[in-house]
Amino acid sequence: MTPVLFVFYIFLQITDGLFTFHGIKTAGLVYEGNPLMLYMMLWFGFFETLIATKFTAIFLGYILYKFKADILFQTSI
Repeated sequence: MTPVLFVFYIFLQITDGLFTFHGIKTAGLVYEGNPLMLYMMLWFGFFETLIATKFTAIFLGYILYKFKADILFQTSI
């Protein structure tokens, strides 16, 4: 993964978080499609769950970027 792709990945995570925040603030938790996220939002709170999941996704993406895990997906000749 190149640095540009990693920055794009972070951008996508942030925009997903913003759109989720806006959607749930305007329409409510009824429209959350992920049952695990819905359960966590009901249990821990909406904002806390959203921040924790986005930071976790960015952290795991950083680990894949740092250790060059994309070599796992390259095909052999």
